[in-house]
Amino acid sequence: FQIISIQQPSTIKDCYNSSDLNIFPLNSSICVRLYQSLNKQCDVFSPGAKISIKLDNYASTIQYTTPFDYITTQSVCTQVDSQQIEILSIQAATMTIETIDFKTNVPLSIHTQVKSLSDSCFNNSQLMLFTSTTCVSTMLQQYCQIDVNILTASLTFYEEGIEIKKLFDTNMQTSVGPDQKINVCFQFSVQDYLIKSPYFDISFAFFTSQSAYLLQVKGVIDEVKQIEPANGYNKFSILLANDFPGIEVTGFTNSIGTLINTELEELFAYSPNLTSSGYFTASCMSGRFYVPFQDIFLYRNNVSMYFFCYHYLSLNHSLSYLKYQTCTAMVKQFYNQDLSKCNVTIQLQTTSQYFLFDLNNQSFIHSSIQSISAYLTSTQLFLNISYNLTTASTRVYPRIIAVFSINSTVQKVNFSLQQKIWVNESKINQIVINFTNSSIKSDIKSGSLKLVAFYDLDGNKIDQIGIMNLQTDDAEILQQKLWNQVGIQTMITILIFVVMLSGSWLLEKIIKNKKEKKERLQKIAERTNQNVEK
Repeated sequence: FQIISIQQPSTIKDCYNSSDLNIFPLNSSICVRLYQSLNKQCDVFSPGAKISIKLDNYASTIQYTTPFDYITTQSVCTQVDSQQIEILSIQAATMTIETIDFKTNVPLSIHTQVKSLSDSCFNNSQLMLFTSTTCVSTMLQQYCQIDVNILTASLTFYEEGIEIKKLFDTNMQTSVGPDQKINVCFQFSVQDYLIKSPYFDISFAFFTSQSAYLLQVKGVIDEVKQIEPANGYNKFSILLANDFPGIEVTGFTNSIGTLINTELEELFAYSPNLTSSGYFTASCMSGRFYVPFQDIFLYRNNVSMYFFCYHYLSLNHSLSYLKYQTCTAMVKQFYNQDLSKCNVTIQLQTTSQYFLFDLNNQSFIHSSIQSISAYLTSTQLFLNISYNLTTASTRVYPRIIAVFSINSTVQKVNFSLQQKIWVNESKINQIVINFTNSSIKSDIKSGSLKLVAFYDLDGNKIDQIGIMNLQTDDAEILQQKLWNQVGIQTMITILIFVVMLSGSWLLEKIIKNKKEKKERLQKIAERTNQNVEK
């Protein structure tokens, strides 16, 4: 005979936080809303799983197979036999997710949904922003058969789990597609409200009639999309540069962006002191990241927008420096994220308009520059650039280099120098830029952040780094001035000494001459007296 060894799946602990078992007596179904703990050890689960749910009032274990992914699967649902299970009397339950090699236990909390259904009823829920209206578009799952004659609806905004604002509407417009896609449009806009925080968790609720009572059906928003105004950018380039406390986003406009830009330029022409505000936000596996924006926003083609932490230092607030430190730590952590698993957006607001841009599937560029040092004189800028050899290429090719500075309170970019160069990234490069404009040196020195950027010949930025070590010839000039002053003072001292010596010699000579003259006069007088006596 032959002995066959069957290997049992290994158990991995703590893959989920306490999850919700939602019981729907209306259609005899149960759904588990899963809350991943994001334990990296749990990434090993293979696609597809056997789900086992044990209810306290049912002798058998409910088992079925379903498509499964640890990261993306947020809920699992199944129908139960209402003739064998008293669904309203369930008090406790356990759940196991099992693949070929691994399994994990999921702690469950029981929620009986008699008058309120949870977000397990909905999937792919989007909040769509229009100029004067706001719409929720969501897919109704098959286990939640409800009356779609919605009487009223609400939107609720949460910040770090705390309810901030709830908005109701009884005049919303509702439509249902053949694929059970529900669209509910509120007769108000929330665009001005969204900019108040870098992150809002948003839920919605539909109130409908079910038999003899009012049924509240809840859901959560998975994605926010702006429909109006339409996106005026064809694409974005996002640069993640070493030693830069922020994110640089460059947009490439289309005809819509050109039109909107004309309106914005007119607005800022009438009110030049106005600024725009906003955030760069990223929701990744390991957390959420955000960087502020405080500048004039215009829909300009191939012009960078700077989301950076220096903005906090310009705020007159006791926590400004702490916010700056927190922000710079966020930026460093974000640079190390797997960006394919991040949901990235930027939101901006002028005095009259709100803009939301989706940066997913855009071009993220990690800087190949490792470090840079600079020496600045009145006529030259010397740059010593060291490249990251793990990402640098060995070919030689032309680039345009630009040196500019940014002020931390008003993020105005001043291009001080621009020059075409040839770059070889396989070694450290020294670049010397000559200039004759006497104000360039002060322009570069005056910026709170000095940057060196590289562009291809089409004007697309491909690299950038901050100058963290800028030395100037000011000390040498001062030393030369001091030496000049010392030389002048020495010459004056010598001249005075010489004058004094000359004066002393002249005085002695005058005195001597007078003495000699007096002696001659005395001798003449003596001779005269002698002649008279004779």
